[in-house]
Amino acid sequence: MLFCDRPDERKQCLGGHAVAVTTDLNDRLVGEPRVIHDVREGNGRLRLPPL
Repeated sequence: MLFCDRPDERKQCLGGHAVAVTTDLNDRLVGEPRVIHDVREGNGRLRLPPL
């Protein structure tokens, strides 16, 4: 899931940060969710870290 701290002056944001979760084959959460900061600059491409 992507999210922003707050929208820019145009009141829009494509997501500057991400939340990563891992689930098992039955969709149960495995481990804790991780917040990954600064995955996008402005409206550019996503830069997600490797798994």
